[in-house]
Amino acid sequence: MQIGEYEPSPIDVTLFVIMLVALKRIVKWILAPKIAKPTKYQVPALETKDRTMEEVRRLRDEENRCLVVVHDKIYDFSTSQDLYDKNRDVFEGKACGDEWVAICARKFPHVGNVLKH
Repeated sequence: MQIGEYEPSPIDVTLFVIMLVALKRIVKWILAPKIAKPTKYQVPALETKDRTMEEVRRLRDEENRCLVVVHDKIYDFSTSQDLYDKNRDVFEGKACGDEWVAICARKFPHVGNVLKH
């Protein structure tokens, strides 16, 4: 194929295609909306102290804290809202069993114990 008096070589065609692909990526990058990276939930640390179950429920309801009680120990899951939401029925019920003891102790801050009345 001849363009005017110039006949492009296979190398010329290859370079032209590479430039078109690069130009397309640059335009796409410039015009694409900037997507913010998901951030870890930022919540202030909860004071470590013993609480009653009523206080734990109040903190869950009023302050939207993700508190989990496992064997009378209170753990703060507020930085892992997704995990808490997926297992809310387990965490807020009485069904949180032995399998959660090691997970909670290793990954989440212990913020107190449940006081018995």
